[in-house]
Amino acid sequence: MNLIIAVILSPKVIGVTVVIIIYISLANYVVRYRKRSPAPKKPKKAAAAPAPAKAEQDESGEDSSEDAEESAPPPKKKSSKKK
Repeated sequence: MNLIIAVILSPKVIGVTVVIIIYISLANYVVRYRKRSPAPKKPKKAAAAPAPAKAEQDESGEDSSEDAEESAPPPKKKSSKKK
């Protein structure tokens, strides 16, 4: 019985046990790792062009709310594709 306790408490056995636990944890992490897909890059739109046109309409004194509704693009639908 004393021999079993001496073997279990020896520094070599404790060190090897810690190394094996770390190795198994690392292997488990690698197996379960899922790489996240990069965020899709959106092309830059010319946002500066519509701004002066809207400012000119406001200066002329006309009601621009009707024009804004007609010229506004419809909202984009979000696709829920899973990769």
